[in-house]
Amino acid sequence: MPERRFPPPRNVEETETCFLVRDANRQALGYFHFEDEPGWRSAANLLTQDEARRIAANIAKLPKFFGGLVIHAHRLILSPRRRQ
Repeated sequence: MPERRFPPPRNVEETETCFLVRDANRQALGYFHFEDEPGWRSAANLLTQDEARRIAANIAKLPKFFGGLVIHAHRLILSPRRRQ
């Protein structure tokens, strides 16, 4: 079986403005930005803190992480390698 690109275990770290999912090698897999002030949140299209935490926790639980995907906020961005 080929070696996984983003090996488990994955963990979730909280900063002042986002939750960060990292793999066992400390590679950042996803940033989930949040804002609990409704005015700022709607203007910037951000998640609530609880929404961001739940999404980050569920990403950390995935059995496999597909190579080439970078997760930012609440949208998926394909890396150049995956766009082909």
